[in-house]
Amino acid sequence: ELKNKIVGVQPHIVLETFGGIGNYDELKNKIKSFGIPQIASISPFVQGQGIVRSEQNALGVVIKGVDSANEPMELIKKHLKFGSLDLENIKVTTDQAKTKTIGRAIIGEELAHRLSIGLGDAVTVISPAFDEDPIRSIKRAKSAAFVVSGVFRVGMNDFDSNLVFIDLDQAQKLYQLDERVSGISIRLSQVELANDIKFLIQGQLGTGYVAR
Repeated sequence: ELKNKIVGVQPHIVLETFGGIGNYDELKNKIKSFGIPQIASISPFVQGQGIVRSEQNALGVVIKGVDSANEPMELIKKHLKFGSLDLENIKVTTDQAKTKTIGRAIIGEELAHRLSIGLGDAVTVISPAFDEDPIRSIKRAKSAAFVVSGVFRVGMNDFDSNLVFIDLDQAQKLYQLDERVSGISIRLSQVELANDIKFLIQGQLGTGYVAR
């Protein structure tokens, strides 16, 4: 059961390269051209460490930006306790009667409990400062507001207390990646073939990418 839960939430194969992938549509089409019938989906993602802050608390988390048009969200839906899987931006009115666009977030039930928040509550997500090029510049930490649209419970603490899903575009802005993504997630119709297919993809792409 534990293995099934992990397989249900995590991609079966992850493809990455140093500095992030900037040509993910091209790479996706290249993987499709390999003609591997067991590949069920290919989708880009952004993943990084961050801090999520409510009015009551602030905690370190893993932020995962997903492309809901290509990511099989029904796998997450199996674990959804409250709300929806909607990650589309929404418009809100501020105290100054101005309208601004903010993102939505799906968070774990234990994380929601620790932050004392629920559906419709606002949180601030903060990305860390980091060295993009030690010689030239250090990118500052960036923050953005999100509204909680869904709460999930996998039944594993690593997921339920540490994981936050947001939209891919929002994650790219938060981590200042421009058009790049952290990697490509690949899901298979036959999970038991993941190791063989991983080596097949690695062999076709060469040393510029790492399949794991």
